[in-house]
Amino acid sequence: MRSFLILAGGFVLVFVFAMIGRVRTGNSGGAKGALAFIPLWFALAAANLAIGVVQAGDTIAEETPIFLMICLPPVLLALYLWKKWRSA
Repeated sequence: MRSFLILAGGFVLVFVFAMIGRVRTGNSGGAKGALAFIPLWFALAAANLAIGVVQAGDTIAEETPIFLMICLPPVLLALYLWKKWRSA
């Protein structure tokens, strides 16, 4: 359940970044906002992995699929929005 909430938060956050950029400077700003989201989300997902390893006592091998499940879908959405709006 926690992973689902984190993933949902990622989708909300990518839209917040993209919409702030888009409102400020149009479609190209939305593309930049979506692209700016990626390193932040990677860091947050990595922090979640570290918490799972340190506090829960899981191994990195056990936490890596969860990291990918949390990190990749919002990043792929951000990349899609960047590609869609970058030339607009």
